[in-house]
Amino acid sequence: MEIGVKYRFVQETGSSPQIGIFPMAELATGDSGKGLGNGRTWWRLPVWIQKGWGEWTTYGGAGYVVNRAAGQKNYPFAGWLLQKDIGEKWTLGGEVFAHGRDTADGQATTLLNAGGVAGLLLFPRPQTAPEHDPMPVTFSRRTGSLWLSLFFALLVGLPLWARLFPGPIVAMVDAFYRAGSLVFGGDMSCCRCCKPRSCRPAGWAA
Repeated sequence: MEIGVKYRFVQETGSSPQIGIFPMAELATGDSGKGLGNGRTWWRLPVWIQKGWGEWTTYGGAGYVVNRAAGQKNYPFAGWLLQKDIGEKWTLGGEVFAHGRDTADGQATTLLNAGGVAGLLLFPRPQTAPEHDPMPVTFSRRTGSLWLSLFFALLVGLPLWARLFPGPIVAMVDAFYRAGSLVFGGDMSCCRCCKPRSCRPAGWAA
């Protein structure tokens, strides 16, 4: 199971790029004896940079993976992408991505990708929906923080509870909660660095 936090600490301006971090943890929730994970939690620590000029956008960055599981290695990685919007229906781009040896007997890898995104070709642009009155649901910041903390506590705590106290009921509750979290709380990995206004056109590895 992968969890992470995306934070942009430098805003993009006309002359400077935006900069953000996206630390991620791969939690060891599977049975490594059955080939489900490597048995230990490992970390991916990247820094992303992005800048746009009209129809052109470029972004990329570098980072480091910390993986102390048996047979695995810590390694650096880096990549960069350049893309261009062609009208309202096409985006074309290319990227290069490289990382060091990720296993004790592995080797460094460099990948070159090119691709595109075509939109609004099969479906007409949807009509603007009429505005509606806001829903009368109010929460204080403290209440929202408490609910969010409970969400993440259950997301991390239930898999640990299932491993410490195995049983069919605990396993069912854990699986149900994680599936619901992915459906209702997950994103679609449709973002540029830290500004989710369009999907990535090429196979950018998070």
